[in-house]
Amino acid sequence: MKATIKGVYTHSQTGDEFVTKNGNFYIKLLIALSNGDSIYDAVFLTPKAHWKTEEVFASAGKVAPSANEIETSHFNDLIGSEIDVSTGKNKNGYDCIKKFYPAKSNADVVDENVPDEIAEQSADVDLDEDVPF
Repeated sequence: MKATIKGVYTHSQTGDEFVTKNGNFYIKLLIALSNGDSIYDAVFLTPKAHWKTEEVFASAGKVAPSANEIETSHFNDLIGSEIDVSTGKNKNGYDCIKKFYPAKSNADVVDENVPDEIAEQSADVDLDEDVPF
């Protein structure tokens, strides 16, 4: 499903910084889905959870900073990015992002106007021989 990153939040509405019980920082991304719904998705800023940061950045067509360099400000560059995601329900029954799909590169896009080179090649009559199998 197509989506857009609309916001990056580091604090709750009451002003509390997003920090786990273990003291790890995390952010929440506000993601607007193409069907009109919005989902908040948490991204933990730890080396162990860096895989998700890499997925989010790849979905926006960018390379994520390393786990040691990542800061909340890096995510601000993603605001407005068009991404492709899969949604579902979490164990508590709430809507959530199940997967961030990598952005398609120009190499992945097929240009249908390019002629098929093989179809344009004429057959070589010298190679027209029976081959036993």
